[in-house]
Amino acid sequence: MNSPMSPKAPQPPGTVQGPAATRTRRGLAAAIALFLAAAVLAGGAPAQAADSYPARGQVTITASQFDLNFAGQPAAVLGLVAPVAPATAIPTGTVVVTSLEPGNPTSEETLTETGEFLAFVFPSVPGTRQFTVEYSGDANFAPATVTISYFIPVGPLTKTTLTAIPSGPIASGQEITFSAVVTDPEGRPMTPGTLESGGITFFDNGVELTDGVQVNEEWSATFTTSALGVGTHNITAHFESFLNFGMSTSDPVVVVVNPAGPAPVRGELKAYPTGTVAAGTKVKATALISPRTGSGTVTGYVQFYDWNTKVGAPVALKDGRADFVYGSLKPGKHVLQAKYLGSKRYAADFTSARTVQVQKAAQSIAPTKAPVQK
Repeated sequence: MNSPMSPKAPQPPGTVQGPAATRTRRGLAAAIALFLAAAVLAGGAPAQAADSYPARGQVTITASQFDLNFAGQPAAVLGLVAPVAPATAIPTGTVVVTSLEPGNPTSEETLTETGEFLAFVFPSVPGTRQFTVEYSGDANFAPATVTISYFIPVGPLTKTTLTAIPSGPIASGQEITFSAVVTDPEGRPMTPGTLESGGITFFDNGVELTDGVQVNEEWSATFTTSALGVGTHNITAHFESFLNFGMSTSDPVVVVVNPAGPAPVRGELKAYPTGTVAAGTKVKATALISPRTGSGTVTGYVQFYDWNTKVGAPVALKDGRADFVYGSLKPGKHVLQAKYLGSKRYAADFTSARTVQVQKAAQSIAPTKAPVQK
């Protein structure tokens, strides 16, 4: 047994005691703190070591969608747990992937020999969604947690809507453009850029007009033709995706093709008042001009008549309507009518007629003088 005066027992080589030892421990702690502050985890704060010494390295966690998925379907994500340089080991252990959705469903996976993992998340609605990845840690690396965002597009069911310009009857050889837009079944726009491959085929009475037109990033496609024959055409658009989205066919758009030349119109004349009116009464007439078949707005001018006599200057149509006031109709019978003067697209024609009977003005009678009595 050593006495109080005996020499101190020998210490292992390299052991530092006293003030120098204190400085060494402080320097090591400062180095560990600096290392932890400098390493940033993808999507979160640096991971903390489970114990303070010996220090365990940190990792970064990344993950992304493995394929295109939709709400209500499990979505595969491919991830990687990687060491923060200058570590040389490969992280091992497990990850727990938790969907930030109602119920927080989880998926636990073991890392591969390269630190990768394939897990599943469970999106509940379209849009930007999130999940967390919790790495268990191992002998070389500390546990870590990160939150990752991903995107779920609208789908997979679709609806196709077709429109035509011009919308009314066309003449043989006239160009017409069909535009098809793909939406979800409620008519909400699909997410731009989410369609990797898909096309729209246009049909005329069930016969293909095209071999398929590529749908653009805005989920639409157009087709222009001047080859529709004379007659009635039921045009439809059929969308088909080669990968993930469902097929859909539009309601038909009816196109009437008339023989070359202006299309016929239907003209109606309304007048107020009609029937028998007092002398000096102003009569307002309205001419309504529309295509005889199909839809569309007729443009051009209308000339108003009283019997076969032109009255006033031609009046321009506005939204297929022209107004005129007959202000000085003479006593007697008047047949009021208007003539549409025609255009390149529509043929000239008369409207229906309205009859007005104007009464004669009441005549004043001079008083008769009484005979002078003699």
